[in-house]
Amino acid sequence: MSSPVLQAMRPDALAARREEIRDVVPLGSTDRLADLVGEALARCDGEAPADWERRPLAVELEFERRRVEGGQPVPAVTGQARVALPLVCERCLGLMDLALQADIAFLLPDEDMSYEALPGYEVWPVEGRGVRLLDLVEEELLLALPLALMHEDRSRCRPVTEHFGAAGAGEESETQRPFGALRALMREEEEQDE
Repeated sequence: MSSPVLQAMRPDALAARREEIRDVVPLGSTDRLADLVGEALARCDGEAPADWERRPLAVELEFERRRVEGGQPVPAVTGQARVALPLVCERCLGLMDLALQADIAFLLPDEDMSYEALPGYEVWPVEGRGVRLLDLVEEELLLALPLALMHEDRSRCRPVTEHFGAAGAGEESETQRPFGALRALMREEEEQDE
């Protein structure tokens, strides 16, 4: 049996029963998070952890009905999601684990239902077949990503030269001096003036 978080479900039935879902799904079974990690690890030159797809994505969700002003009760879901994503530090270009947590609070009205948004809740209209809860979870985790991915502790950053040093080892670098020709002309001119 597949995880309830991975299935399309009708939130109105879950809310009527005040259902609670606590589940752990592998990171590799996600769509957008797995793509994000895969793209990041492709830049790591083979230093990616082999088991990253099996890393746990922990999800805790609670369903209920929320009465919105001037309307009927609307299914709502609240909860949290946690995962450790292997990503690339933008400061040192080394591999890092980002402990990511997101709070989830959505109203889940049917498309034809009239509703007013409640403070603190996002609205996710539900189509006829239901909602795939993992889509909600991924959306909130992606929104929780920091603008710049960096090790929190700078001492964990490896020197940038370590990343580039292996490629250029043994090669002599040619120093470019953009004003070298100008300096030579100025010296010639000084010598002529003397």
